[in-house]
Amino acid sequence: MVDTAAKVYYIVYKHCEKQMNNSRKMSLQVRARSRNMDKRNTARCDEMEPKNRFSTLLEHLMSVAALKHYVVAQALQYDVSYISKWIGGKALPAEKSAEDVLRRLSQCLVEQGEPRGLVQLIRDYQVQDEQELSLAIYDNLMAEYNYVRELQRSSGAVVAPNVAFYPQLPLKNFIGKMHHPVLRRVHSLDIMAVLDLFSMPSEYRMQAMGIQSGGYLNQYRYPHVHFSLMVSLRGDRKALVQDVMFLTSALTALSHIDLHLYGCDFAYGKALMAVRDDFAISGMLIRPDRCVAVNVCEGPENSAPLYSTIQALCTRERLLFQPEPLRDMLRSGAAYVQALLAPGQQWMLGRLTEHTLPDDLFGEILAQCEQEGMAVDRARLEELHRVAAAVMQQGRVRLLLYESAVSDLVVSGQVEFFDRIVQLTLAQRAQLLQQLMSWNEAESGVELRLIHGRLVPDFQYDVHPCMFLNEAGATLRLEGCDQVLHVNRPEMAAAYLTFFDEIWNGEAPGVVQEPEQIRQYLAHLLQNVRMLADIQPQNGEENK
Repeated sequence: MVDTAAKVYYIVYKHCEKQMNNSRKMSLQVRARSRNMDKRNTARCDEMEPKNRFSTLLEHLMSVAALKHYVVAQALQYDVSYISKWIGGKALPAEKSAEDVLRRLSQCLVEQGEPRGLVQLIRDYQVQDEQELSLAIYDNLMAEYNYVRELQRSSGAVVAPNVAFYPQLPLKNFIGKMHHPVLRRVHSLDIMAVLDLFSMPSEYRMQAMGIQSGGYLNQYRYPHVHFSLMVSLRGDRKALVQDVMFLTSALTALSHIDLHLYGCDFAYGKALMAVRDDFAISGMLIRPDRCVAVNVCEGPENSAPLYSTIQALCTRERLLFQPEPLRDMLRSGAAYVQALLAPGQQWMLGRLTEHTLPDDLFGEILAQCEQEGMAVDRARLEELHRVAAAVMQQGRVRLLLYESAVSDLVVSGQVEFFDRIVQLTLAQRAQLLQQLMSWNEAESGVELRLIHGRLVPDFQYDVHPCMFLNEAGATLRLEGCDQVLHVNRPEMAAAYLTFFDEIWNGEAPGVVQEPEQIRQYLAHLLQNVRMLADIQPQNGEENK
């Protein structure tokens, strides 16, 4: 009986052991399948996870340039796995070496990219050659890298949320977010903005317009970059000279793009900007240096409402300046003549123009242009000159002339002759200086004063525009620009006229009013021209 019971127990034990082993095996298999499934799900999630802006740009550039990962790795002396991680959005270049890495990466893209791809990139970045392309790519990569790094510091993520809200931000930080990396895209860009610039301190308004550093004049035109900006003209009239100089500087700095400036009280206290189909930021200026209720968003569906709202406000009636190619203005000549015949002529010249040329010199330059094969309408230009000369002889023209315009003439010999730059010989420079000296005489129809140095001492990014003001309106000719800006709103024209009066009356520093001081200065420059003529080789044109 005992033996039988033991056998039965043994059989049951073995059966249970077998069942337990089977169960343990099944459990291990389930766990293994679960781990494999987790791995596959993780991989899928990694694949589905959106990449950051830096990785997206890098992948695009390498694709266009047809550059392999290993080629970049060799150029940077990095393992190819690092390049893959950067492109995949799983890592970023180390911060301490980022500038050097991205500079070498930009060079690699240009030096080893396929020719067809480089042509496309040159077209996209609107540059002239491969050296400029390398700099443009580096700037773009660095902007995107800094954007992702800053996002990581502020939110802990490298992928921007579609919408972010900040109860308040210092204005400096707001402007930093406003300068989104998308603004580096120059082949096609459409921006709508409302900025109460004249309520901002000077340093912030300069930062907002991207002119916080010198040398901002751009030699290239970007016709596909459209920027519509609405401002409020409610600013402090006590700072009118500074405000007008800032506005003129901004117009000059942005003359290489398709800029349209509007004026409306709606802009008071607001800071709004939308890039079509890409990005939008909005806030309220509660103090000159602080924004509240700041919203930042990306994507077409989020940026479109603000873009369309601002677009509807930018009407033709609110346009402050009407641009016109100078060549088109000269073609008929009507607007040019009408501006000269209007009463109350007040001119500020940052450069010497065709208006300042004596009759003989004007004829010489016109003949010179024809000899060099330039397309000129002799009859039209002669008519315009006669009208200008008559106004200056018979009328009373107030002329504010930048001292730098005259001193530059002595060295460079360059004069703006309508829509082109001409080079004067030393003898011709002497003729022009003698003309200026004759205007300084009491019986002249021109009342001349010189601007020495900056009109606003703490405004280090001074520009030298040409302004032609009268009782009928105002026209600006900006540096390095082949078009004129007609002031389109009476309040804007009034601001420029008041600006001129304040400078003329000595309310800005550095204005020389005394005729004798002006005569001595011009005589000194004339002496310098004659000295240069004496010491230069006797070779034809320079010694006429």
